Amino acid sequence: MASIAKSAIIEHHSDLLSKIDIDTETKLINLSCETLKHELNKNREILIDKITTVQNQTLEKLKETTDLCKINTINETWQKDGSIKLDQIDRFKLNALLMS
Repeated sequence: MASIAKSAIIEHHSDLLSKIDIDTETKLINLSCETLKHELNKNREILIDKITTVQNQTLEKLKETTDLCKINTINETWQKDGSIKLDQIDRFKLNALLMS
Protein backbone atom coordinates (compact mmCIF):
# COMPACT_ATOMS: atom_id res chain seq x y z
CA MET A 1 0.00 0.00 0.00
CA ALA A 2 2.86 2.37 0.79
CA SER A 3 4.33 1.91 -2.69
CA ILE A 4 0.96 2.83 -4.26
CA ALA A 5 0.81 5.98 -2.13
CA LYS A 6 4.43 6.81 -2.97
CA SER A 7 3.71 6.41 -6.70
CA ALA A 8 0.65 8.66 -6.42
CA ILE A 9 2.67 11.34 -4.60
CA ILE A 10 5.42 11.25 -7.23
CA GLU A 11 2.90 11.29 -10.10
CA HIS A 12 1.10 14.29 -8.57
CA HIS A 13 4.45 16.08 -8.20
CA SER A 14 5.27 15.42 -11.86
CA ASP A 15 1.85 16.66 -12.97
CA LEU A 16 2.30 19.90 -11.03
CA LEU A 17 5.74 20.46 -12.52
CA SER A 18 4.40 19.85 -16.03
CA LYS A 19 1.61 22.36 -15.49
CA ILE A 20 4.09 24.94 -14.20
CA ASP A 21 6.36 24.36 -17.21
CA ILE A 22 3.48 24.70 -19.69
CA ASP A 23 2.19 27.84 -17.97
CA THR A 24 5.68 29.36 -17.83
CA GLU A 25 6.40 28.60 -21.50
CA THR A 26 3.08 30.13 -22.55
CA LYS A 27 3.78 33.30 -20.60
CA LEU A 28 7.38 33.52 -21.82
CA ILE A 29 6.22 33.41 -25.44
CA ASN A 30 3.86 36.32 -24.81
CA LEU A 31 6.36 38.47 -22.89
CA SER A 32 8.81 40.75 -24.60
CA CYS A 33 10.43 42.38 -21.56
CA GLU A 34 13.54 40.51 -20.34
CA THR A 35 12.99 41.72 -16.76
CA LEU A 36 9.53 40.14 -16.68
CA LYS A 37 10.88 36.92 -18.18
CA HIS A 38 13.56 36.82 -15.49
CA GLU A 39 10.97 37.37 -12.74
CA LEU A 40 8.72 34.69 -14.21
CA ASN A 41 11.55 32.17 -14.27
CA LYS A 42 12.53 33.12 -10.72
CA ASN A 43 8.94 32.60 -9.53
CA ARG A 44 8.84 29.27 -11.38
CA GLU A 45 11.94 28.11 -9.48
CA ILE A 46 10.38 29.18 -6.16
CA LEU A 47 7.23 27.20 -6.96
CA ILE A 48 9.23 24.13 -7.96
CA ASP A 49 11.26 24.33 -4.74
CA LYS A 50 8.10 24.56 -2.64
CA ILE A 51 6.41 21.68 -4.47
CA THR A 52 9.53 19.53 -4.13
CA THR A 53 9.79 20.36 -0.41
CA VAL A 54 6.17 19.35 0.16
CA GLN A 55 6.69 16.15 -1.83
CA ASN A 56 9.77 15.23 0.21
CA GLN A 57 7.96 15.96 3.48
CA THR A 58 4.98 13.88 2.36
CA LEU A 59 7.20 10.95 1.36
CA GLU A 60 9.03 11.14 4.70
CA LYS A 61 5.71 11.18 6.59
CA LEU A 62 4.58 8.16 4.55
CA LYS A 63 7.78 6.32 5.53
CA GLU A 64 7.28 7.22 9.20
CA THR A 65 3.67 6.02 9.05
CA THR A 66 4.72 2.75 7.39
CA ASP A 67 7.45 2.19 9.99
CA LEU A 68 4.99 2.94 12.81
CA CYS A 69 2.53 0.41 11.37
CA LYS A 70 5.31 -2.21 11.29
CA ILE A 71 6.24 -1.42 14.91
CA ASN A 72 2.62 -1.67 16.05
CA THR A 73 2.14 -4.97 14.22
CA ILE A 74 5.29 -6.42 15.80
CA ASN A 75 4.25 -5.19 19.25
CA GLU A 76 0.71 -6.61 18.90
CA THR A 77 2.11 -9.99 17.80
CA TRP A 78 4.47 -10.12 20.76
CA GLN A 79 1.74 -9.17 23.20
CA LYS A 80 -0.58 -11.87 21.83
CA ASP A 81 2.20 -14.47 22.03
CA GLY A 82 3.17 -13.39 25.53
CA SER A 83 6.61 -12.67 24.11
CA ILE A 84 8.74 -9.72 25.08
CA LYS A 85 7.26 -6.26 24.75
CA LEU A 86 8.45 -3.71 22.26
CA ASP A 87 10.14 -1.53 24.86
CA GLN A 88 12.29 -4.49 25.91
CA ILE A 89 13.78 -5.22 22.50
CA ASP A 90 17.04 -3.56 21.65
CA ARG A 91 17.14 -1.00 18.85
CA PHE A 92 19.39 -3.02 16.57
CA LYS A 93 16.90 -5.88 16.38
CA LEU A 94 14.05 -3.44 15.80
CA ASN A 95 15.93 -1.74 12.96
CA ALA A 96 16.62 -5.14 11.39
CA LEU A 97 12.92 -5.99 11.57
CA LEU A 98 11.95 -2.67 10.00
CA MET A 99 14.34 -3.21 7.12
CA SER A 100 12.78 -6.58 6.29
